[in-house]
Amino acid sequence: TIVNLRGERLCGSYWLERAACERYGIKLVNFQVRSRAAPSREEVRQASELFRAIEYPMLMHCKSGADRAGLMSVLYAHLEQGVPM
Repeated sequence: TIVNLRGERLCGSYWLERAACERYGIKLVNFQVRSRAAPSREEVRQASELFRAIEYPMLMHCKSGADRAGLMSVLYAHLEQGVPM
């Protein structure tokens, strides 16, 4: 599963990613995360639901891998693996 943390967008890079996933039989999940604000409780709950619902292995990405991907990696480690904050 590829988790696109930028969400579905009307741009060439998204269309190319979607087409490549379809071509190779990879599940693409769009899960929009803000890059300049802390997540709300609801967003953390939704992230937890996402981690439980997707098929593994999983790759998460955003634009640069610093904000959204970093946040979601920490949430995954904490919520799914029990790593302390």
